[in-house]
Amino acid sequence: MTASNKARRTLACFAAGMGVTLLFAGRAALADGYPERPVKIVSATSPGTGVDDLSRLLASHLTRKLGKSFYVENRPGGNTIIATDAVANAAPDGYTLLLALSSSMSANPWLFKHLPYNPTRDFVPVARLSAQPVTVVVPATSPNKSLAELAAAGRRQPGKLNFGTSSAGYRAMLAAINDAAKVQAVDAP
Repeated sequence: MTASNKARRTLACFAAGMGVTLLFAGRAALADGYPERPVKIVSATSPGTGVDDLSRLLASHLTRKLGKSFYVENRPGGNTIIATDAVANAAPDGYTLLLALSSSMSANPWLFKHLPYNPTRDFVPVARLSAQPVTVVVPATSPNKSLAELAAAGRRQPGKLNFGTSSAGYRAMLAAINDAAKVQAVDAP
């Protein structure tokens, strides 16, 4: 299944529960014909990323389904803090929605001492739109063919194992794995 088909399938499943999306606006707003004006979906990533693609598929579907304009505004940067803070400070009227990585709510409170938003006070989760697996890979020539073998190699040679990740959230997760496996792997710059 291609990434595009996977995204469409995810969106179709989400669309089946369309009423859940409308919880952003609350029951009173639904009774009043929500949405009455355009709705902004803030994407915490750059244009062209998987999250941005999903944001645009969602906006297109909601525009067709509800007959009002849903549009995407990209606010990348700051490990999703820029977008998340913008939505936390928007009017709580259902016309500014956040589509972000889970790091906005789960990893950032552990990674940053002072966040400009509070995930449990400022937001209510409405729907999970997708899941992204985390994969550990090694070169084909590596003697380590399993995670157990890789961890054992890391324990035998502390500080010699390097890893790379795409974001600070993943680095924090790998640091936790380091701790649990008693490995001293180094985050490669």
